[in-house]
Amino acid sequence: MNIGKLNLKSNLILSPLAGISDLPYRTINREYGCELAFVEMINVRSMSHKSKKTKRMLSTTKEDRPLGIQLLGCEEKYVEIAMDVIKKYDFEVLDFNSACPERKVVRR
Repeated sequence: MNIGKLNLKSNLILSPLAGISDLPYRTINREYGCELAFVEMINVRSMSHKSKKTKRMLSTTKEDRPLGIQLLGCEEKYVEIAMDVIKKYDFEVLDFNSACPERKVVRR
């Protein structure tokens, strides 16, 4: 499977699960064949606050590759801040959430 320049041998992908797909969870999934994983879905507003929780959500290791990030939000100011923050990381995939039916996501 190919996603842009990323060539995956496996079709097992761990989706961005808010409150679930943290580094330990991704590590376990990778041990069982998951090649591409995503950090938890992150609201672009939270990226501007530089909170410990958001930094923890972005935590990774060199073995945690390839890695994607999914951002949620539509306010240009906060999207720009989020883009500046993620430049410091080495994500292979960037996804903007646009179809999650979860009520708390749709409200944003």
